[in-house]
Amino acid sequence: MTDALELLQSLVATPSPSRQEGNASALLVKWMGEHGFESAVDGAGNAVGSRGTGPRVILLLGHIDTFPGEVPVRIEDGKLYGRGTVDAKGPLTAFAVAAARANIPEGWRVTVVGAVEEEYWTSRGARHVVETWGSQPLPVAAVVGEPSRWDRITLGYRGSVEVRVRVRVPFAHSAGQVPLPAERTVELWQAVQEFVMSRNEGRPGAEFERFSASLRSIRTKPAGTFGLGEIVVGLRLPPGARLAVVTQALRSHLTARVEEWKVDGAAIRLR
Repeated sequence: MTDALELLQSLVATPSPSRQEGNASALLVKWMGEHGFESAVDGAGNAVGSRGTGPRVILLLGHIDTFPGEVPVRIEDGKLYGRGTVDAKGPLTAFAVAAARANIPEGWRVTVVGAVEEEYWTSRGARHVVETWGSQPLPVAAVVGEPSRWDRITLGYRGSVEVRVRVRVPFAHSAGQVPLPAERTVELWQAVQEFVMSRNEGRPGAEFERFSASLRSIRTKPAGTFGLGEIVVGLRLPPGARLAVVTQALRSHLTARVEEWKVDGAAIRLR
């Protein structure tokens, strides 16, 4: 237990926001190397360690990056606080410690991956694992160390995509009745919410089976006689939803909304 707590506390105390995971990856690779793993940092920056040499693989995949921002590392009432303690350095530490203690049977191999950029839209670390797996047999089992409450196992995730919507609208006087570019940008977010509601009509009540949207950021800036607005939206897609179909339908929905404004020079771009 001491080893596990020391590793977790060290990882949490090592800042690793997405795209800045190098020190944390090096720390975990060093720990695994000292505990019977063949370990290294791979081409994406993932911390990877394996025990056993057999063809039958159990893959334990966690992520070592965290959401930006600092949370002071401290222990209070037997609880460890700090950025990434739960999401997801705790599960990753559990993987590494369990694999270090396990008696690996002949013919089996346990591989632990501390993946980078899970909190970033690229998911670079997990993608790299898939792309470089090569011709070796697929894992017999893969467990993803993402928190889902202490008493639950998550069997699947909805798809996720980040959509950036930009609009160009002529400026108007703030004392008049014509909406300003910032107000038009807010209208686009409202239109996204309407789109999601329309896609959920007739769908089951379970969140896993429904679309959802979150507003990641909103901003505007002047550009001559025009204002430029941008919203960044996170879309969650239920199983069976096709990304190309959904994004094209969203594009059509937002384009129609802009056309309703009947404003000369208004234009929208979605990517």
